[in-house]
Amino acid sequence: GYAGPSNDILYVLDWEPPNVHNGFIEIILEVGVMGLIIFIFLLISIFIKAYRFTKNKYNLANLWPIIFLSFIFIYNLTENTLFRQNNIFFALFIAILYNLEKENI
Repeated sequence: GYAGPSNDILYVLDWEPPNVHNGFIEIILEVGVMGLIIFIFLLISIFIKAYRFTKNKYNLANLWPIIFLSFIFIYNLTENTLFRQNNIFFALFIAILYNLEKENI
């Protein structure tokens, strides 16, 4: 914060970091704890639907939703790119969500 030694670094460098490099913390900072809870609930529910979809129709192509959702979860631990503007990850996330809802799983 601004009350500790990090303020000296910010003053000397005259630079403020643009993000926290953690998607979950960034969600808390942008939309609050409820936003994070909603996002995690959505991610878990989509993952469950993707698991049921893969279990019912098993082939390698149907593993894509599970693999991508696992990637999104792990990638958000170190980077914040899911909710950025003009981002392919968000487009793929919505496409998977739409297709799994269309399958009525």
